[in-house]
Amino acid sequence: MKNRWLKLSWLLLGFGLAVLASCKPVPEEEYDLEFAMLHSGNYQGNAPVESNYTVCTDKASYARLCSSLSLDESLAGEVDFSQYSVLGLVDTLRPYPTYRLEVARVRVEGNAVEVQVKRELEVQEGLPSQAYAFFRIPKTGKPVRFVELPFEPYSGENPNYMPELGTTGCLAIGKSNPDAETFWFKFLDDGKMVVERRNLLMNCAQTTLEASVVQDGSRLIIHEEEQHGPDLTVCRCYKNAAYMADVTGGRDSLQVELSLSTTEISRVYAFKIPGHGSGEVVLRSW
Repeated sequence: MKNRWLKLSWLLLGFGLAVLASCKPVPEEEYDLEFAMLHSGNYQGNAPVESNYTVCTDKASYARLCSSLSLDESLAGEVDFSQYSVLGLVDTLRPYPTYRLEVARVRVEGNAVEVQVKRELEVQEGLPSQAYAFFRIPKTGKPVRFVELPFEPYSGENPNYMPELGTTGCLAIGKSNPDAETFWFKFLDDGKMVVERRNLLMNCAQTTLEASVVQDGSRLIIHEEEQHGPDLTVCRCYKNAAYMADVTGGRDSLQVELSLSTTEISRVYAFKIPGHGSGEVVLRSW
């Protein structure tokens, strides 16, 4: 009888271990996807395109995207949508200097596809335009999320490129005004947040934007002020500026209270951003 109970105990133990093994979580898939650029250019139409990132899974959606950029809708016929999807990347409307949109990496991470988007300087003058690029990826059926990479430091001689940290010179004196003043942010892994302020109305002299950032729970209190020497010019222009701050991210949202003071304008903004990833908020458009 004792041996019989012992055998039964071992059988029950083995069954329990088998059940536990079957309940282990299935490891998430993680691998890179191949991608290829289909078409790129600059759009200078009368009606700016508002959808910056689009995933086209069929010919009709791709044709609509082409039409919004005044492109020949027959481009949609070049893709086999039974095997592929098309990523449509459209930048915000920008004056000189403009940027070229690129995909740095496409990676499957569990139940989603992450697309890393980068911008590279394209040194050309002209009317304000929206850079665009279409990329083909294998069709997966998984939702796609886009992540914007920070601008890379520019090692060339053009002074108008957004610096890694600091303030540019005038972007476009005498040229068309930019489309909007924006607040771009990126949370880093080391408890830092990079902010890039784009199209700030400032004095034409060699001034800089200095910022202080205080975090109070889910509030970010930011003070930005233009710093200048004794000599100011009689003209004003648009500049970009970038700075870094200690910010604890990971929250669903952060309430930003931003006060801006330059020699040309003083404003207070209040808006929300996610406490993770990256993004761009339009603060003032004209």
